[in-house]
Amino acid sequence: MLEAIVPAFLYKKLLVLVFFNLKIICGPILTYKAKYNQGFSYAKKAIGLALEIGCENELNGMFNLYQTRTKDASRKHIKNTLENNQKQKSSGSAST
Repeated sequence: MLEAIVPAFLYKKLLVLVFFNLKIICGPILTYKAKYNQGFSYAKKAIGLALEIGCENELNGMFNLYQTRTKDASRKHIKNTLENNQKQKSSGSAST
């Protein structure tokens, strides 16, 4: 029973980290190429962990949900939303 809980906990924690870092990677200091490389690195880690613990379907579901939410939205709208979320998180008033 514990073996099933621990990998799921680690999996969820890593995915939260991956998606947070894919959305807002280290602020405006990094270049676009560095942001892409860092985001790609996080995605590779998430995929590797998902394959290792057998949670590929959950990972695919999370990616599909993100793609569905952002599919018809403009880039400016997505960027503004992410910036607002970051401001709320830094002030401690963000809701999940």
